[in-house]
Amino acid sequence: MRDDTIDIEERMREARKKRLKESIIEQDKWNRELLSRCLKQLRMYLVEKSKEASVRAREAKRQEEYGEMCREERRMEKEQYPCDDKDEMHFRSEFKFEWM
Repeated sequence: MRDDTIDIEERMREARKKRLKESIIEQDKWNRELLSRCLKQLRMYLVEKSKEASVRAREAKRQEEYGEMCREERRMEKEQYPCDDKDEMHFRSEFKFEWM
């Protein structure tokens, strides 16, 4: 009778180990699926952020070029039309008309 009890307990332990192993395998599959979903979501998020950053970089470059153009135009305007600190033109001394 003692052998039957040991045999039953051994089978119960083996069944428990088998269930635990199957449970671990199922949990591993589920974790891998969740990880795959998370990575897919992360990839989509990063692609969108990359596109947004690209658009912002182009806009910043465009604004910088526009600012540079405005500064250059202002510099050229000051060279062509000399003014004092109050933006009043010096007609007599520096600004001369050429008549035909």
